[in-house]
Amino acid sequence: MKKVFVMFLCALCGVMLVSCGRAAESDTENVTKPAAEISETTAETSEAATTSVTDVTTAEVTTAEITTTTPQTTTRPITTTKHTQHVFAEWKTVKEPDCVNKGSKERECLMCGYKETQELPLKEHTFGEWAVTKAASCTESGVKTRKCSVCGKTEEAGIDAVGHKFGDWQTTKAATYETTGERVRKCGVCGYSQSEVIPVKVLTDADKLAMAREVAQEIADSIEGDTDLEKVSQAAAIVAWYSSQCNYTMEGKDYATAYGVFIKGEYSCAGSTRALGLVLECMGYKWQHANENQYTHQWCIVTMDGQEGYADGQVGWAGYGKHPVAE
Repeated sequence: MKKVFVMFLCALCGVMLVSCGRAAESDTENVTKPAAEISETTAETSEAATTSVTDVTTAEVTTAEITTTTPQTTTRPITTTKHTQHVFAEWKTVKEPDCVNKGSKERECLMCGYKETQELPLKEHTFGEWAVTKAASCTESGVKTRKCSVCGKTEEAGIDAVGHKFGDWQTTKAATYETTGERVRKCGVCGYSQSEVIPVKVLTDADKLAMAREVAQEIADSIEGDTDLEKVSQAAAIVAWYSSQCNYTMEGKDYATAYGVFIKGEYSCAGSTRALGLVLECMGYKWQHANENQYTHQWCIVTMDGQEGYADGQVGWAGYGKHPVAE
């Protein structure tokens, strides 16, 4: 029996398959061999086939012989693998979304043609610029709006009140050391006026001294006389008069100061001495405080007409030499 070989290429994997017309034991080998090995086998088989064809050609055979020697073939099934996962192409937009309608997109499986779709979310509104529909005032808020150019939706927002635009404070009543004052300011936009209390002035020691010095300077400017003794005596008498108008006390913060005598209305011998001393300074005299910070009578020691003397602001005395109390 002549061998007849059939060769074919697998359409799925590309492996060369060889089938024999006989149901021979070599069929399994030829089916499972790789293409490289099969190519060698094919070459050998081709040569053998040529010999067989020659033999058949030159031999004297009858039709009956040919019929009886027709080779038997064995058909083997081809196994195929079904895909279990889609192989999708890129997404394609089917419908573009806008700020009112959602869109959609789809993709198709390259293996089976199955299509998958997904929804595309709404887009944001395309708003124009804000337009003021109600202007804000000093005390009331305003309103502004804007419109979507796609769907016409209108959005509204508030505008904060701008607040008053005040000018500078103007004093309508000055504060003193005893009473409060007042000041006002006005809004330049709506004319609203705002008032504020000015608190009572708080005196510092420097303020008190400055106020007392003003009074002392007025006294010094009023003094007349030919000699120092006449001038100092006049000053002592005036300070003694101020002292007589005050309340004598040893309590508080100002009883021992010139401010207490000239401004506040309270005194002691220490306060009268400092008040007269301030007047002497304004007149151009240098002086010393006799018995300063002691619990005893006090006065001014001053040089007059070239002689050391005394001046007492509590009793209004002045003279050359020692104070009568000191003798």
